[in-house]
Amino acid sequence: MSSSARRPLPAADARLLFLLKRQEFMEYLRRGDAEGQKQALACARQDLAPLALNACPEAYVDFKLALQTLVYDEHAQASPVAELWSCDTRRRLAGRLSRTLRQAHGVPAPRLRRLLAYLVITHRLLVRPSAPVPAGEEGAYALIDELGCDVREDPPLAHEDASFSQAAFPEADIQGLKEAAQLTRQEAVDALRHTKGDAEQAFLNELDALALNQDLVDLLVREYASFRDLLADWEDSASSGGGSPAHGCGVPVAMDIDGAQPPVDPSDAAPRADVEQGCYEEALASIETHVPGLLSVNPDVAFALQRARFQAAAKAGDGGKALHLARSELGPLAQAFPQLLPQLKVALASLIPSKRHPPGAAPISPPVLAQLVADELRRALGIQEPRLIGLLKVLLASHTTWFRAQRCKDRFEACLGLNALRASPCAGPCAPPKAPGQERLVESLVFGPDSQDVSNGREAVPGGGGGSGEGLGFWDRAGDGGDRAGGESSDGEGDMSEEPDEDGLSEDMILLTMEFTGLGRAEAIEMLYQFGGDPNAVMAHLFP
Repeated sequence: MSSSARRPLPAADARLLFLLKRQEFMEYLRRGDAEGQKQALACARQDLAPLALNACPEAYVDFKLALQTLVYDEHAQASPVAELWSCDTRRRLAGRLSRTLRQAHGVPAPRLRRLLAYLVITHRLLVRPSAPVPAGEEGAYALIDELGCDVREDPPLAHEDASFSQAAFPEADIQGLKEAAQLTRQEAVDALRHTKGDAEQAFLNELDALALNQDLVDLLVREYASFRDLLADWEDSASSGGGSPAHGCGVPVAMDIDGAQPPVDPSDAAPRADVEQGCYEEALASIETHVPGLLSVNPDVAFALQRARFQAAAKAGDGGKALHLARSELGPLAQAFPQLLPQLKVALASLIPSKRHPPGAAPISPPVLAQLVADELRRALGIQEPRLIGLLKVLLASHTTWFRAQRCKDRFEACLGLNALRASPCAGPCAPPKAPGQERLVESLVFGPDSQDVSNGREAVPGGGGGSGEGLGFWDRAGDGGDRAGGESSDGEGDMSEEPDEDGLSEDMILLTMEFTGLGRAEAIEMLYQFGGDPNAVMAHLFP
């Protein structure tokens, strides 16, 4: 027997026992015969009534309500116990029991599920239902509607600690949880009390309680896995007895997906693999073999590859080869496309040893250049990216825009892997299926944290279609990708400062206004602007 199987279950919690026994009572009555009613009465006398006296303050009221089911049957009109008769109550209890057991045994929910739930919430705060859908994002918006997250299930039952029944929690924790999970203030306080003041765990509990369309999430992951030719990995893991690497995401080890595009032929992934390994000449030849003429209509990509060859030669100390490439490749491209002249000047300046232009400094890292090549190959071959990629692009752009408006850093992004997700190179469909160091996107979320292979900072991608290119190729449609509001730097390592910002608003002023007015963060900031940053003036206006 495993160690986890020997752990005591939380069934000793009287509240959980009361709910289970109440449901048992209802199931006896649901049989609709004399024997069922007899068993229900025995259950009420022997189990339910004693628990109702000790489980929790509201248990006795719930017990008296449950007894009314002996009078009002399942089909009674205007019944005060219609909810108890509903099969949905049984489903919700099953979900709550599952979440309680998972929490008691330290089994986390799938990270991808939590991430999608949170990003959907944030997106809906920013984008109102009546807002027009941006061109090209119709599919992602339809997926957001299908994902749900409109219903909040009951959170897991935690053991109550009397020392936290009247505890005062930091206002920053209360407001942060209230805003992130869209709770009332009292719900946020109750959630913190259940986790003994652990704001991060309380936040994760609330995400787990959101009713997400898990079937759709599974389908999106399968599509992505099929596209990346990862289904074989699941098969290998299952056959070796190691369990599914899907980290609890419910992804079968093998399936045929109707309508899913087949995995990319490994030969089509050769250009990307060559770029990542620094084999730029082979990459150029491979691109011309697979998609003749692609580089002639994509001068930015052609210049980036030739510049990488130039930099590699310069770094190796082969100045003659570097100058030859500058004359034969970079110069003609810059002459034909004047927008490339500034890049040519920077490349040539790197040959001159100086602090500003160290020899061989590469302007684009191989993974980012490989992603650029993969994107162009995908477009040229007419291969659509997995729907999950498009969905995450839209959701992450909305998340960035929302927190700019909030003038603060997302305090929960690390526990969801958002910071690592933004920093990791994007996995395109042309990525080699099993190349080393290719743990990307869904792999890092689904297979667990050990699969992350992330980089710090951002890379400038020429011809990137506008936007910031903040990791993963998820271009920010809301602006130029500069520093975020509230003092956070573009690499996401900023902090919420208590000092006033350039507009004279401090974090304490914002939290104080939120606490005493019940306003959301964005609304509190707007009101503070209107009244010169004075919380007292805001409250005097709202409560004359």
